[in-house]
Amino acid sequence: MGDSDKSLIHAIMGTLRKVMPGDPSGENPRAVRMFGRMLRLRELITDRLIPQWLAAKRWPVTSGSYVVGDKSATIAVCTLTSPDLMQPLSTMGGVAIAGELVTVNLGIEKIIQNTISNPNIRFLLLCGKESPVFHPAQALRCLFQEGIDDQRRIIEAEGHYPVLNNIEPSQIKRFRRQVELIDCTGERDQKVLQAQISELASRKKSAFEVSVGSIQDRWHMPQERSFKKI
Repeated sequence: MGDSDKSLIHAIMGTLRKVMPGDPSGENPRAVRMFGRMLRLRELITDRLIPQWLAAKRWPVTSGSYVVGDKSATIAVCTLTSPDLMQPLSTMGGVAIAGELVTVNLGIEKIIQNTISNPNIRFLLLCGKESPVFHPAQALRCLFQEGIDDQRRIIEAEGHYPVLNNIEPSQIKRFRRQVELIDCTGERDQKVLQAQISELASRKKSAFEVSVGSIQDRWHMPQERSFKKI
C-alpha cells in the first residue's frame, strides 16, 4: 500500500467519522463497518473483471499492504507498524507473505482471509513495532488465547473496536487451528528474524487438511451452528 493509498484511506475514514459519530465509549463501529463494505465492494468488482478460472487461483485473495514471497511456504510474517521489514523478510526462505498491520478489525480480518485461503501457511510470525494506539499485536495474542465473544469481539483486546464483523466464526476458528502464533513483537533485527524464520521453515509442516476451493469459499466457509468462545 503506497502513501497515496494510505492518505486516501485516512481521508475516507475521516469523512465517515464525521458522518457517523462514535458511540459514548469512543468507538465508531458504523464507520468501520461502512469502510469494510467499501473495501469488499471494490474486491468484488475486481473479481468480476478477472476471468473466473484465474480468480479462483489468485492468492492473496484480498488486498492489503503486503509483499508476496513463496506461495508454497509455511510462514506468514506480520511486521505490525514496521513496513520497512516487509520486502526483506518476504525474500527469506520459508516466507509466503509479509505484511504490516495497524487496525484490530479490518486488518486482522484480511490476515485471516489470506491465511486460510492458503493451507500451506502454518505459522504467523509477529515482529516489528507495536502500535501504541491500536495494539494489533496484543489483539492477535488475545485472539489466539481467548477467541471471540458472542458479538465477535476479540476477548480482552485493547485496541479500537476489535470486532471481526466481516468474516464468519468458522473462519476465525479455522485460522486459530491452522496457524501457530510466534510472537517476536518489538524485534526488528533482520538477522534475529532470519534465524527465527529458518527454524520455523525447518519444521516442514504439511499443508492444513482443509483447503479453500472456490471463489465463494474465500469469504464464506461453512458456518458453525453456534458459538460463544472459540
